[in-house]
Amino acid sequence: GLDRGLEHVGYTETLTRAEIAVILYNAMTAEYLIPKTTTNGSVYYESTSVIEEVFGYEMAEAVIAATNNYTIDGQTVVKNGYVTLKCTDGDGKSFYMTVPYSEMDIEGSADSRMGELFKIIYEPKSGSVLSAVPMSETKNFGNVTVDEEKNFVEIGGVKYTLVDKYSDALSTNNHELILFAYDDDGNLEQIETLGELNRHLGFYNVTLIFDKGSDIAHRGIIKGYEMGKLNIDSEGKINLAGGLTRNELAGGFENDAMAGEGDYVLYYFNSHNKKLEIAEILSVVKGSVKRITADTVKIGDKTYALGNPAAGISADSIRNQLGLGNTVSAVVWNNAVVSVAEGV
Repeated sequence: GLDRGLEHVGYTETLTRAEIAVILYNAMTAEYLIPKTTTNGSVYYESTSVIEEVFGYEMAEAVIAATNNYTIDGQTVVKNGYVTLKCTDGDGKSFYMTVPYSEMDIEGSADSRMGELFKIIYEPKSGSVLSAVPMSETKNFGNVTVDEEKNFVEIGGVKYTLVDKYSDALSTNNHELILFAYDDDGNLEQIETLGELNRHLGFYNVTLIFDKGSDIAHRGIIKGYEMGKLNIDSEGKINLAGGLTRNELAGGFENDAMAGEGDYVLYYFNSHNKKLEIAEILSVVKGSVKRITADTVKIGDKTYALGNPAAGISADSIRNQLGLGNTVSAVVWNNAVVSVAEGV
């Protein structure tokens, strides 16, 4: 296992210092068995590593369970810049550690790594983290299919059963998913039933977390969005943030979508943390209404569904704003007209 993480490096190539560091890390953290003898002479084997046996550190698998803003287990972290880790040691025992996030030395904000799994090396007396190696991969999905009759949810072509905790380790739990949902405060709600999940499937995005190279997700976080038209007045007050200005958004203003004045967007505003996130700019389709049915409309040469019932937008409410032959500006999400642009 010394070449773990170096699969792309040929055996005849000269190694860089970074690649040698990977080999040294693998050597110090590789698990091996040492014989132990009981008082009655029986021999058993105990798993350990060089970094534990020689240097006195400990290793554990750890999930980021809480940050200053959010938590999936317990309370948010009071001390700024710290995170709470839910850890599992080599014997399967669980414990918690609250550590400076900067000690983990990983990319991205603590909030963005919520629920991800890491292999940590720590000093047991001080609780200081020496190293944190990511063991998860995340993927985002914008489409969730719920089958209430068969009691499963399909995400990314895989069918999952929602559970509050995994079944016994000896049984197959490859398709069991622990799912959390953002709320309007810092505590992420655990979704245990399909009925609870349906309430979050208006405008949304699901992040699935895959551990240790698995093709099956272990955990997931769903974030529900609201739809609105972005307006910022002359004093800098943002309508989607309850009238707060950028400086007043203590939790931050994330606008990776680069939305501007007048754009129709999907957004998440957390009044508890005073954080605004612009997730997506919705497309606006302009054209003549050529055909209308009970649940579809043809604008120009393309047909769209009407409304988003899960978000409380009925087909009737959209159809009533359209007229056959009229020229309209329609706001579209997931191939459905979800609003008619103002000022038409």
